[in-house]
Amino acid sequence: MANKAKTDGVVFQQRLCYYVCGLVHREYEYSFLYEGDENTYGALDDVILRVSKPTEPTEEVGKTWLYCFQAKQTVDESKTLSIEDLLHSKHNVTKYMDSYKIYMQSEARKRDGTPTEMIYWTANDLHATSQKFVEKHTSTEPHLTLTIDSIKKYKITHWKALFMFDTAMNLANHCSTTFRKKDERTYKYLNESVADALAREILQLVDESTGTEVKVRFRKQFLQGAACLSDNAKQFRKSFVVACEKLHTNPNTPTYDIGSLEAVTFSTDAFNMHKLTEPETEPVACSFHYNGLDEQTLSWFFERFIFYACVPKDDRMVKAIKDLFDDRFNEEMFERYLIKEPADRAAKQPKKGKKLQQQQDCFIPKRFIESLMQMVDLKGKLAAKLPKGIEFEKESLDKLNENINCNGKGELTVLSRTKAAWTVARITKKLKSSLVVSNEIDFKILLEALVSIQSTTYGEWLISGEVQAIVLLDLPDSAQCSKQIAEQLLQQVNVIVIVSQSTLPDVVVDEVDLCDVIVDYDQLEIKCIRFDDKKLLISNDILRAATNSIRKIEELSTLRDITVQSDIYQDDVRHYIDRNLMGKDKKIVTHAELLSRPGRSVSIICDTAGQGKTTELLRIAKQAKRVDEIVCLYLRAKTIASGIPQGDSISSSVAWQMLLKLLYIAPRSLLVEEIVQQSLEKIQVCLLVDGFDEMMEQRQENVVKFLQKALQHAAWCSLVLAARQESLPILKKHCKTASYYSLASFSYATYFEKLWLSEPHASTPDLEKNVQLFISHFNQLLKAAGCKSFLEVPQLCKVMGTIYHERIRKPNIQWHTNYEIGSIYDAFVQNQFTNTLHGRFDKTDKLHIWAMSLISHEYYTKHAQLAYELEYNNLTDPDRYEQLQSFGLIMMMQHDSSKSVDFMHRTVMDYFLVRSCMLHDIDANDFNEFLKRYFCVSRANIADKFIDFFLEDAECLSPHKKRIISMHLGSESSINILPTCIRLALNNATFNTLGLLLSVATRELLAPLYFRFGGTDKQQGNEINLKRLGVRQTLLLLETLKKFDDEYADDGEGKLNMLERMLFEAYPDEEDTMEVAIRKPFPEVFDYIVAYCKEHLSVQIERYLTDRIPRYARTLISHCYGENKPKIIDKVLTLCKTTLHVERVQQCLQRYDLLGELIANIEIVPQGKEFKQIDRVDLTQKVLSLLDTYLDEESLITIKEQSRQSVETLQNEAVKSVLKQWMNVAE
Repeated sequence: MANKAKTDGVVFQQRLCYYVCGLVHREYEYSFLYEGDENTYGALDDVILRVSKPTEPTEEVGKTWLYCFQAKQTVDESKTLSIEDLLHSKHNVTKYMDSYKIYMQSEARKRDGTPTEMIYWTANDLHATSQKFVEKHTSTEPHLTLTIDSIKKYKITHWKALFMFDTAMNLANHCSTTFRKKDERTYKYLNESVADALAREILQLVDESTGTEVKVRFRKQFLQGAACLSDNAKQFRKSFVVACEKLHTNPNTPTYDIGSLEAVTFSTDAFNMHKLTEPETEPVACSFHYNGLDEQTLSWFFERFIFYACVPKDDRMVKAIKDLFDDRFNEEMFERYLIKEPADRAAKQPKKGKKLQQQQDCFIPKRFIESLMQMVDLKGKLAAKLPKGIEFEKESLDKLNENINCNGKGELTVLSRTKAAWTVARITKKLKSSLVVSNEIDFKILLEALVSIQSTTYGEWLISGEVQAIVLLDLPDSAQCSKQIAEQLLQQVNVIVIVSQSTLPDVVVDEVDLCDVIVDYDQLEIKCIRFDDKKLLISNDILRAATNSIRKIEELSTLRDITVQSDIYQDDVRHYIDRNLMGKDKKIVTHAELLSRPGRSVSIICDTAGQGKTTELLRIAKQAKRVDEIVCLYLRAKTIASGIPQGDSISSSVAWQMLLKLLYIAPRSLLVEEIVQQSLEKIQVCLLVDGFDEMMEQRQENVVKFLQKALQHAAWCSLVLAARQESLPILKKHCKTASYYSLASFSYATYFEKLWLSEPHASTPDLEKNVQLFISHFNQLLKAAGCKSFLEVPQLCKVMGTIYHERIRKPNIQWHTNYEIGSIYDAFVQNQFTNTLHGRFDKTDKLHIWAMSLISHEYYTKHAQLAYELEYNNLTDPDRYEQLQSFGLIMMMQHDSSKSVDFMHRTVMDYFLVRSCMLHDIDANDFNEFLKRYFCVSRANIADKFIDFFLEDAECLSPHKKRIISMHLGSESSINILPTCIRLALNNATFNTLGLLLSVATRELLAPLYFRFGGTDKQQGNEINLKRLGVRQTLLLLETLKKFDDEYADDGEGKLNMLERMLFEAYPDEEDTMEVAIRKPFPEVFDYIVAYCKEHLSVQIERYLTDRIPRYARTLISHCYGENKPKIIDKVLTLCKTTLHVERVQQCLQRYDLLGELIANIEIVPQGKEFKQIDRVDLTQKVLSLLDTYLDEESLITIKEQSRQSVETLQNEAVKSVLKQWMNVAE
């Protein structure tokens, strides 16, 4: 390179060298010369690349390809190369023809052959006019297959036209009618013979010519581009068109029609005009020659002179180089060992001698570049990594360096009394070119690489330049390693062995005190804490306060960002319906208001199962992510329960620290926990506790006490807790000042419309009709099944959405028939399985059917096993259940390196837990715990519903489990547990459970039981109050008790069985079942009692019923109000007519004053009811008809006379009129 480029140009040229070497590095053998001798290569001396052979043997082995480069760039990359640049700048094509001639006459040509390509490597593109003379180039050889899309390859295909451009431009100026420009330049590219021949083909004289000025015009054939034109004339015409367009083109006329010049006459000196005046002779063949090159050589030159344009100068080029060298590229090292040091070596060679041999020696072979890449790799992997933000006092470093220098060169042992990595950093501060090895594998790699490098030409230069010392850090056998280095490396390399313990006397000790360390907290790796993906910057004050010892600073120097995860997870709630939280007096409270409540405040979201409490907590946490200076920590109550001690002996500060230990903190250490704790103390914290009701009552009390303790310390923390209503007593006992909230009603119509109609392409008329039909029936379905007492609408909607996933889309919707909770969940679980596997198996293939059966068994078994393990804290391997995620009933959560698994909703876990405990063999103690927690323990307990569902199969429980239940009911510590269980079974309408209780209870426990509609209202003792039962529940109870009549029948001592004790009330002043049936009215219950009495009629029953007739009559008359049910009076009349003997009825009516009872009670209206005249009149008429039918005339006259005065006291005229008319009393 004759003229040294500016810095940008030097970097551009160097990167050219690295890039083209990278292009051939993987597949070819090669060598290169950077800045060769211009006396050999001329201007094409920036980079010389010799590709000698492929790495894999082919038929071309032994052949050499030569690529010569000149690199040119400008500060302004938008600048383009014009025709003027190609022809007249200092870097014009002539310069590169001269370079070609120089090379062809050199000794190097004999060695390396002719160039494959002579490349002009430029950051600029060619101007649009210049591109008229070039074409896109495709290399004939594959070596320089570019990896940067922006680089363009051009070659000057129309070099003749380019050479003619000066003449064409001059001619275009002369013939122009609007623009004249005198061109004083000498046109050197077009030789005279070609010019003269062109002039005769292009121009012709005109008659206006004079002796002093020759006038010419263009030949028509030329302007029209006739086929008869010679090739040279065609090339000139191309050049002339470009020249004219350059002169005349404007935005309105982007092209120029040279045909418009046909009539133009002009004078010109572009050609030798005197030649035109000479007589025409036969055309003589003429050819181009320029600068000593004939036309054939010129054609060969321009076939190989290539522009590589638009080469990037920015990081795109660096990235491309790194990719080519597989990221084993370091620009500083490549520059030193491929550019500077070879130049220095060449400069030191003696001037005398064979210059060609000197140049040959300066070529860098591929083998050396591979060694350089090995060294780059070693430096990347084994270079000392200085701790960010940690500096050391100069006096401390100087002292260590002095001790090392005192021990001379060779092997040295350094005992590190603080952090060994710090000692490495302190040593390498002075020994910049050093490698650090901390394990045997890296040592083996290092030694093999260095041995390989030193075997390469100039490899020793590389080692001496980059390996000033090898630092061995705590290797098992450092002495042996040091010996291997000395034996296998030719030049001496210092070895420094760093150990943490040593008994050797002659060691250098490196001990860093707190005063020797300078901590730049802004430069430390640790910047923030992520609380459940919410980024919180750590203040330097917190870090300073936490690092008061050298050990803590050592740990701090290795810390990166801290991750803190609670139990929070990404809820996959689809089609969420906005809900309001309702406080006292139905006042709405927003999530933002809950988050902004002062420290130590307690907010409790209390509602029934499936209401959406968890969803609301997760949405509160989600909103907190968007609020600065507040962090939400979501914990499940069972997480807290499993990590805290029993009792309340701990202090408030210890409780807060224990609460933080329940979080997943990575990395975890005392220092990290201290930083987390101090960071939380600087901001507002909202603790969200979910699943409070998922624990047994004893643990609930322990958890709430613990949380209160933690809040006493954490004045910056508020608590929001979600629980079911059955947990209220414990919460109110301990949270005296808490605020209580419930969720507003759930719009199930909106939910189902979003679920099934939100995708327009899936909507059909049948679907829309079915959805509206389903919604219109949904409320009745809930009411009929009594679901709402056990499961709130939001969760039930998800369940129903799964059950009706396919049904809702069919033209004739198939309704689910059993809406008991157990049945609904069983169908939900089955449909979840079916929907997941839909379309994956061929149901006509027996093998597929068998596979589905196996999967189904595994599906139920594993879900049940998971629920059992979660309930009893036996889960040890969450990965066993990973495949169950596919069915959508469980979720896996990753915390650092640990996993956890849980069900998508607590009710789903309850279903599978009950399934496991009822159907599978489990530990007897665990079954006992299950009974204590779930078996008839509270109202609205959904587990009771699941238990009752599985008890539909009376054989589902093993005899052993039944014995355990019997023992559970009769244990000494469980006084009155059987009546309590029965009351809860009746409240929950779990009659299969009631049947089980009666079947396993001992005779001694059953004997004192009384099922009564009257009597005490207290929920204790052996009396079971039935006042709350509806007609269906009453019938189920009667049927359940009847099942056990044979087993618990009268034992001969005159005792009644349980059914009879329910039917025949012992206390005459209390309501019995018949009276309740009349009062409600329960027509079906009335029929049941009548049928039972007919079947089991005895003297005692007859006497009992006779004694009760006044109560029954009084109830029948006073509770006469309209219902959409059969009227009891009609049933009484039918009974008398079809069943009872006439004499028996007559006797009853004669003994009992039915008419008097009618008059006394006909106008009495029970509380909460209305007087309906039509019903009262109807009843009066039917009673009078009964009297007329069964009493003789004398008896009728008697009762009429007795009641005449009483009738006058009636207020209702219609009833009074009916009675008077019947008595034949005149108005």
